[in-house]
Amino acid sequence: APLVDARVPGADLGDVQPALDVYQKALALRPPDRQPRGAAQVLTRIGLVYLSLSEWQRALDAFQQALALARRVHDQRNEATILVNIGSTYQRIGDTTQALRYLEPALPLCRALTFRNCESNVLVNLGLASNLRGDWAQSRDYFTQALDISVSIKDVRTQAMALRNLAAIELSIGSPQEALKLITESIEK
Repeated sequence: APLVDARVPGADLGDVQPALDVYQKALALRPPDRQPRGAAQVLTRIGLVYLSLSEWQRALDAFQQALALARRVHDQRNEATILVNIGSTYQRIGDTTQALRYLEPALPLCRALTFRNCESNVLVNLGLASNLRGDWAQSRDYFTQALDISVSIKDVRTQAMALRNLAAIELSIGSPQEALKLITESIEK
């Protein structure tokens, strides 16, 4: 799951073009050479718009530009967010190897910054990657960690995601009763 500003203005209505126009104008007002931190944030939002449109390469291009700028100004919090968004994008297109290339360094960065929302998101994405590789034990561990963090920070959305994914693992390993319990709990979130 992408991490920041996943709700793009207009996306709820299916029309993200106005949001993209606003972000393009904002980028012109915050040129990367003069305002790299602001440009990185705007490029991240542009990447999220493209992500919502399933335009993977354009999303990755915007995120990569944002990542370079965040690193240039040593904005580790934004860097962590962008790493998660890049990893999530690769996850969506089924490239687990590339997803892990960005998600794995994001986890210690989020932990060092005590950026709990980021940490729980990374753990969900790492859980998904482990699941795709058939490593259910590792996947369960990541989802359980994400669940524990999301409960502690009262992030209901991530709690529900972690519970649904834990249920899917239980179903895969032949524990339908446990899966049903977890699905019911996720619905109640």
